[in-house]
Amino acid sequence: MLAWVLKTVNVGRLGVALILAIVVWGYVIATQYPEETITFNNVPVNFVGFSTNLVPRQYSAQVVKVTINGAKEKVNLVQLGAILPVMDLKSCTKPITCIVPIRLKQMPDNVSNYTIEPESIQVQLENVISKDLNIQINKVGTVKLGYQQDEIRLDTNVVKVSGPESLVDRVKKAEVTISLNDRDSSLQGQVPVVLLDDKNQSVLDKELELLPINVNVTVPITFKLNAKTVPIRVVTTGSPAYGYVAGSSIKVMPTLVTINGDPTDLGPIEYVETRPVALDNATTTVSATVLLRVPENTVLSTKSVAVEIGITMAQASIPVRITVEVVNPPLLRYELRPNVVTITLQGSYQLLQPKLPLDQIKVKVDLAGMGAGTFEVPLLVETPEGLEAVDLPKITVIILAPTRATATPLPPPTLTATQRAEPFPTAYTPAPSTPPVNSPLPALTSTPLGLVNTPASLPSEPTIVFVPTSLPTIVRSPSVANPSTPSNNSPTTPPVTKSNN
Repeated sequence: MLAWVLKTVNVGRLGVALILAIVVWGYVIATQYPEETITFNNVPVNFVGFSTNLVPRQYSAQVVKVTINGAKEKVNLVQLGAILPVMDLKSCTKPITCIVPIRLKQMPDNVSNYTIEPESIQVQLENVISKDLNIQINKVGTVKLGYQQDEIRLDTNVVKVSGPESLVDRVKKAEVTISLNDRDSSLQGQVPVVLLDDKNQSVLDKELELLPINVNVTVPITFKLNAKTVPIRVVTTGSPAYGYVAGSSIKVMPTLVTINGDPTDLGPIEYVETRPVALDNATTTVSATVLLRVPENTVLSTKSVAVEIGITMAQASIPVRITVEVVNPPLLRYELRPNVVTITLQGSYQLLQPKLPLDQIKVKVDLAGMGAGTFEVPLLVETPEGLEAVDLPKITVIILAPTRATATPLPPPTLTATQRAEPFPTAYTPAPSTPPVNSPLPALTSTPLGLVNTPASLPSEPTIVFVPTSLPTIVRSPSVANPSTPSNNSPTTPPVTKSNN
């Protein structure tokens, strides 16, 4: 019994000692070798194990958070490159959506455990397809003037594009771009192929595979001078302001342009047009530098020209009927044929639109120094400023000569014996023959002093003054009733009365 007790006590002591040893060891480890937890964020996930006919697309996540734990002095030595989370897709054999757990490809040294968030990722698998596309050529610019570009040649006209079905379906064409700006020599070399969608936007994705990536291009360029020089026609758009017109003058610098191209293309070209020049509401000269319209398949010697288009007030004309005035009329009777004329006033459209100031329009003829006769005289027209009289008619002026009056023979009047003959300043002297005193007087004619241009310019019976050479001054007065009948008391000779002189 005693032996059993002693034996039992020794085993208990051994167990207690072992537990104490473990605790002490744990304490020593915990104090000497503390643990550390480190988290790595945004670690990319690698996909492995999927079929070559499938490709993963549309992931629920492509990066994860990895947390590792271990001895501090060891864990701190772990680098991000040692953390490799992977998804094994070997169980996904069809183009479906799979949910696959994530694990580390290998445990880093001195790492006791780890966690990954999220623990799994949902991924959509797509079929891998391919298709062939014809290469299209995008030519930029033209060769130098006087040179001709021949047919462009590619070493292959087809490329193959492979990748996820959704990406391949998005690709609509393959294209190469060839720049010919001002080239004067042939072009040969490799040009990259670009994939484009239906909106001509580039489709770039690392999951797309293109074969070949580049193609060899040959562009022969030869010197060939086929030229034609034609005038430049200015094209306008819009209209000047109200009352103005365009085109009073059109200047183009240069006036001619040389076209280069194939003779069949140059043949029908007679001129080159400009791009439209806007004239909207213009009131003054419009100046602009405009581009030329390049005829198809040709090259122009200049791309733009300087244009200057004159803008002026619109001109118009209107007929006006007006009476002719006489300047410096003659003393003789005259007549104008016609005395009312129609003239045409010409000037700017704006001046002719309001009511015309007729009081400022004068039509005259100047008759200064003209005698009897028929004449054609010019019209003298006064107009408001800015207006001009055109298409003036001819005016005929008839100036009448004065009529010569004839005196009726009269018997001698009563004379005064002592009366002395005194001539008048305008006396008329008859012929030298002296008629008898009582004989009838010869017929006399007299020229009036002048005819004034009035309807009654000629008196019905002019007064005639004359002085006989052998008689006293005799004055015939219209008031004498009948001088030819002598009085019964009259002597044979007329009485003579002395003058008070």
